[in-house]
Amino acid sequence: MKRGSRCTNKAYWRCAGSDYYCGVHSAGRRSSRTQLAKDPNAAKKRVQLYARWKQAARNAAAHNRAHGRKGHVRCGKMAMMRAPVPDDGFLMVFPNRRHQTRPDGFGCSALSPMSLGPVDEHHQRDLPPALSIENYHQFNKVFPNEVDADSGEPLPVFFEKQLDAYRDPEPHRHKYPRAELQRMADAGANPNAPLYCYHLDDEGGAHHYSYLESRMFYCVWMERLAKRADAFAELRAMRDDGYNLQVMGYDGYAVTRSVDEHFADASRPFGHELVIYCLLTIDDPAHYPWTRYYHAHRDRFPMLRELVEK
Repeated sequence: MKRGSRCTNKAYWRCAGSDYYCGVHSAGRRSSRTQLAKDPNAAKKRVQLYARWKQAARNAAAHNRAHGRKGHVRCGKMAMMRAPVPDDGFLMVFPNRRHQTRPDGFGCSALSPMSLGPVDEHHQRDLPPALSIENYHQFNKVFPNEVDADSGEPLPVFFEKQLDAYRDPEPHRHKYPRAELQRMADAGANPNAPLYCYHLDDEGGAHHYSYLESRMFYCVWMERLAKRADAFAELRAMRDDGYNLQVMGYDGYAVTRSVDEHFADASRPFGHELVIYCLLTIDDPAHYPWTRYYHAHRDRFPMLRELVEK
């Protein structure tokens, strides 16, 4: 139970009496809990379920083709401890690094920001290409422990970590490990929110960008590199063939407003799931939300001029 609501996780344990609990809520009852028997046919049932989902997606695609329609595109959120379920007639698409071989949908790990790279035309003198969008994005973030207390400018430790990360072939989802983030929190800082994003221009001038503004760099490079990937061409061909696609990820969510409004909402992420959604649903690049944002704030992003105004 949480705030009076019943837990919706699956039950794996039976505790004293007749109560059934998930792993999280039974953790404090280890001495009295017993594990429930597992379904010996669970794997077979999953295979059958996934086959029904994929057949439903094929049927919907045939219906769309018969009516001369392309497929619809949606986004969906993945949870850490719960298997995703597609909307009826939709094929789940997983553009995530470790999801290439998922049996419940279409894996396209090549479209993950952890896979896409290099970021080679960032216009920052004396910095090498970043080998992945993920490291480019994460290690341009400046945290409270990386700034001079008086000037607010980055300390040498920021530049050292940034250079190492750009060269690192291994992508990192977070700039700091959990323990370091906890130390920041204990010191009164918000470990989830960098102070700003730091980026140089062609002349070596330093620019500070807000959390919202930093999306410009992420989205522009996602657009540039994703469109070059064979996996994106496959997705576009599937959509054109009538397939309804549901782009799934941990930062994904249903598109309930205009994409410009979602882009401008700093209270929610605008991750690669939403970028791929835009690339699949907006035919004219001039109407991508990041392109619109750029033209409304053109002077703020001189280092993106060649990429956006191509």
